[in-house]
Amino acid sequence: MKNLMGLIVLLMGVLVVNSSQAQTVVTSSRKLSYDITGDSLIDKNDTMIIIRHLFGFSGTSLVDGLTLSADSLRSSPEAIASYLASLSAVGAFDVDGNGRADALSDGILISRFYGGARRAKLIDGVVDPVGLRTTDQDIIRYIRKWDF
Repeated sequence: MKNLMGLIVLLMGVLVVNSSQAQTVVTSSRKLSYDITGDSLIDKNDTMIIIRHLFGFSGTSLVDGLTLSADSLRSSPEAIASYLASLSAVGAFDVDGNGRADALSDGILISRFYGGARRAKLIDGVVDPVGLRTTDQDIIRYIRKWDF
């Protein structure tokens, strides 16, 4: 019963705000998500940190130049790196399903999605054609798994 109540609270904590230019997802921090900073938003800071991580950045270079919210649960490079490692361990960053998490495909897909791109604008030029997920709908379904 306690787990069921936690699930209900988690589901109630999700709100999607969408405009024609960008999408921000308000999340609960109870489950692994692309909310890297833990401020209950998946925004440009989170996608930038993901791309930097996929390029191999570490330490302060993960957050240099970013303005993190005072509401962030994770703002230190150590806390962010630990959270990124948790996501990596479960394959969260291999968006196209080709067995590799890479900044120039998977990172761009995540960034484009949260920047509002859909259909061909989401996937053109970055999806690995031999991956498990190659259509915009496949990619959207996978990314949404990590919304909350």
